[in-house]
Amino acid sequence: MFHLKRYLLTLVGLLLLSSTLLCISCTSDTKAIQDIATEFVTAYKNQQYSLCLDYMSDKLRESEGDQAIINKLQVARLFTGTSTIRSIGTPTISKTKATVWIDLVGPLNLTSSVELTLIKEDGHWKIYDY
Repeated sequence: MFHLKRYLLTLVGLLLLSSTLLCISCTSDTKAIQDIATEFVTAYKNQQYSLCLDYMSDKLRESEGDQAIINKLQVARLFTGTSTIRSIGTPTISKTKATVWIDLVGPLNLTSSVELTLIKEDGHWKIYDY
C-alpha cells in the first residue's frame, strides 16, 4: 500500500512538472513570435528591408529570392505608408507552424490587420508568409 501511494504521488508530480514545462514552452514560443512580429514590422516601417530578411525563413528566401522579397516590401510600403503596431494577437501555434494577427494604424488613423505565418527552423521562429 505504501509503495503504491508513493508511486501515485510520484506519477502525479511528474505529470504536474511536464504540464508546467509545456506551459513554459508555449509562453516562450508566444513571446518569441510576438517579438519577431514586432521587430519585423519595425524594420519594415523604417525601410530596413535587409533587416526584414533576417526574420524570414530560409524556405521563403530560397523560393522567392531576397531581391524579390525586398521589391514586394517596397511596393507594399508605397501603399501602406508608415504604419505602427496597435496590437499583436496571441499566436495560434501548432507544433512547428504558427499564425499571428497584427493590428496596424496607418496614415489618417486608418487601421488594418495583417496575418503572419511563421515556421520553426533550427529552433527559431521565422516568417514564412506575410
